[in-house]
Amino acid sequence: MAYQFRFQKLLELKENEKDQTLTEYRQSVSEFETVAEKLYENMSKKELLEKDKESKLKCGMSVQEMRHYQQFVSNLENTIYHYQKLVIMKRNEMNEKQEQLT
Repeated sequence: MAYQFRFQKLLELKENEKDQTLTEYRQSVSEFETVAEKLYENMSKKELLEKDKESKLKCGMSVQEMRHYQQFVSNLENTIYHYQKLVIMKRNEMNEKQEQLT
């Protein structure tokens, strides 16, 4: 019969809680990174679109094209705003998980 420490069950319980919290933390970091990457991609698209618009304005561009660009930029800004809110939310979740882990 193997020797069992007095608080072996308690130790196992705490180790399981730690493992579960670590898994949740890693998942929250992964979610944060995914949302942050999408935010970066959308911001890059907006920057490229604005550069393209500037170069087309120098060469000449129709009013319809200008409206199209403006509408696209407006939609992109709404998407960026949405992802900024998500990044803040995911960062807060990640920080909470990190505090629980420590």
